[in-house]
Amino acid sequence: EHIYIIEGMGDIGVKQIRDAVELHKQNTGNAPILVVNYLQIISPADVRATDKQNTDKAVLELKRISRDYKTPVIAISSLNRDNYSTKINMAAFKESGAVEYSADCLIGLQYKGAGKKDFDAESAATKNPREIELVILKQRNGSKGDVIPLEYFPLFNYFAETAE
Repeated sequence: EHIYIIEGMGDIGVKQIRDAVELHKQNTGNAPILVVNYLQIISPADVRATDKQNTDKAVLELKRISRDYKTPVIAISSLNRDNYSTKINMAAFKESGAVEYSADCLIGLQYKGAGKKDFDAESAATKNPREIELVILKQRNGSKGDVIPLEYFPLFNYFAETAE
């Protein structure tokens, strides 16, 4: 009874997201935890701008929503294809330096062993469960660089922490 899912149909931009947060707050008295899945499909603010410029604008507006409503915003971002087999880093986030600068916490997922000499991303993707590492890339109020080993079960879209 406390989970509301609004699936974007058509072009959904940050204005529609802000309006939905405002409506939720008016109807419930509470600001929601906002999850955007995913950042790169937010409708562009300016069709003549580059993908990077539009993503930067979306990140800025999501940060404003977080500030204005004192609510957490979790934005899922795609990665550059070049980074699928390399160790996760800030540059891996597609289309936006604003992700790096605006985020209070930045978490990346990578296959275990990514970036090592003989690593094969295609082989790692066929494992069941898949060995994944959650990497804390940025933590404004805490430590960064921590790596948490996970197993991912694709059939159930389920992650489980492993004891390593």
